[in-house]
Amino acid sequence: MSPVISALAIAFAAFCVWLAVRIVNRRERWAKGVAVGLIFCLPLIYVLSVGPAVAWTRTHCGREIVSVCYRPIFMIGAHHAESQRLLRDYFYFCGVSKRDFPLFMKSGGIAWISG
Repeated sequence: MSPVISALAIAFAAFCVWLAVRIVNRRERWAKGVAVGLIFCLPLIYVLSVGPAVAWTRTHCGREIVSVCYRPIFMIGAHHAESQRLLRDYFYFCGVSKRDFPLFMKSGGIAWISG
């Protein structure tokens, strides 16, 4: 799994450099739009992907990876009751049953509760 992640990171970095060259040297308008879209869409995709990731790990392995990758979101849920409620509602919307919700911990990790 590590070589795949490394290859994806290198490809993303190469894409960003290519896009920067298009914006700076050629002053192409479409490249500016793509850059702005990436700046706004990537954080949104990250936040919205936490629900499906948690739902997927209920039936498959990978809880440690989810706990590490989404630690900032889980820390917000651990420290704010309203955020925790919103995350639990979103997990339920994504297919996690109410009896299998993850329990948020103050360290930002998650512990799983099974009915």
